[in-house]
Parts: sequence; structure tokens; C-alpha cells
Amino acid sequence: MIEEFMILANTCVAKELYRHQMPCMYRVHERPDLENIEDLMQLSMLFHIPWIDGMESDPKRIQEYLNQIQDEEIKKCISYIMLRSMQKAQYDGRCLGHFGLALKEYCHFTSPIRRYSDVVVHRMLKKYIFSKQSIDENDFDKIQSQSVHISIKEREAIALERKIDAIKMAEYMKRYIGNKFEGTITSVLEFGCFVTLDNGVEGLIPVHSLNDYYTYQPSTYSLHSSGNKHILQIGQRVTVRVTQVNIEKGQVEFRYLK
Repeated sequence: MIEEFMILANTCVAKELYRHQMPCMYRVHERPDLENIEDLMQLSMLFHIPWIDGMESDPKRIQEYLNQIQDEEIKKCISYIMLRSMQKAQYDGRCLGHFGLALKEYCHFTSPIRRYSDVVVHRMLKKYIFSKQSIDENDFDKIQSQSVHISIKEREAIALERKIDAIKMAEYMKRYIGNKFEGTITSVLEFGCFVTLDNGVEGLIPVHSLNDYYTYQPSTYSLHSSGNKHILQIGQRVTVRVTQVNIEKGQVEFRYLK
């Protein structure tokens, strides 16, 4: 309920500033690329998941699409790939809409933590709504410049957070080198398969560690052994052994068992 009120407050402020064509730092989230949608369609065909038209323009249909997937492991993989296919939310001086929230106008006006973007919006409200000052065209350029800078720093912070998580997971898994674990293949690339264990740790099965020669099939997100005797495919449950850990790089390596 609190989150809904926060979103409503953010939306109301964004609408008010946009309606009066006043400077504002918007939180924008553009539609997914058509190429990414086509990749998702291909994956849906692979798993025989009925496609729902209009997902590229209506986020509510994305939820309908996910709700129909019964297999939880497949659902996790599809959700992960879908998340990667989406555009990244960022700040902008232009009102470009927020696809994920299905909103035409949106900004960060209130939040549990005080972000600089919120402060910028507060200043615009105070200057133009409460103090009723005439619009300063320089504010538009200034906000656009600030938006680019803040978006860059936000991406850097997210990357650093992910790096720290990976390092801590590698640090944790070092004590389990040689142990067996169950997991799900969440990504398949030419150089190997990424497996997410049931405890949430992600690691790589390098293709060079497999006992046979495997070729990558991008159309089916899979690795095929010679003669197609064995296939490693996204969404597949596997048993692996922890073989190597690099704490500094935040990397965990597995050997495929079955």
C-alpha cells in the first residue's frame, strides 16, 4: 500500500510539471527492442508457451504471459531472459514514459532514501509551483545534463553491487569445492552454461570441461554433443560439482555430472 501511494505521488508530481511544461527530471523506461521480443518469441516456441500479442507495448500482457507458465524452473529462466531484454530505466529531462509501470508521466519525487533526482524535482516544484517564478530555459539543459550524469552513476553503482554479491558468493562457495549441488541452467553461450544453484549461487560449466565436443545452437539456447547424443539446454535441471573458485573475480566454476 505504501509503495502504491509513493508511485501515485510520483505520478501526480510528474503530470503537474509536464502539464505546465516546466523543467522536471523524469524517471523513464522505454519499450523493449523488437529484436529482443523476437528472441523471446523464439524461446516461447521452444518451450511451447503460447505467445501473447502486444507485450512490446503493454506490460500487463507480460504478466499474463508469465502467469500461464506452469513449470517454475522454466518460468524463472523466461523471467530472467525477459528482464535482460528490457530497456534499463534511467533519468531524462524529457517525458518519455515508464513502460514497466505503464505510465505516461513519472518521476522520483518521494523515496525511502533521499536521491538527488528527488531533490531536483523538489527544487522545480518550489521554484515554479510555489514561488511561481517565470520559467528559466537554462533549467531544461541543466536537468538534462544532470540526468545523464545520475544515470551513469546509477549504472556504476548497480554494477558494483553485483560485483560485490558475486565476490561474496564465491567466498561462500570456496568451502564447498568438491561438493555436489543441484541447479538449473539459466543461460547457454558458446563458451559454456551458466547454472544457478538452488541456494542462489551462479557458476559456469565451461565447454572445455565437458567430456565431449559440444557445439552451440543459438536458436535453441543449447549445447549439443557430437552426434547430438547429449544436449545441455536452458531450463534444464543438472547436477554439478564445484571445481574452482576465484574470489577476486567473483567466479565459481562447475563440472557437469548429470
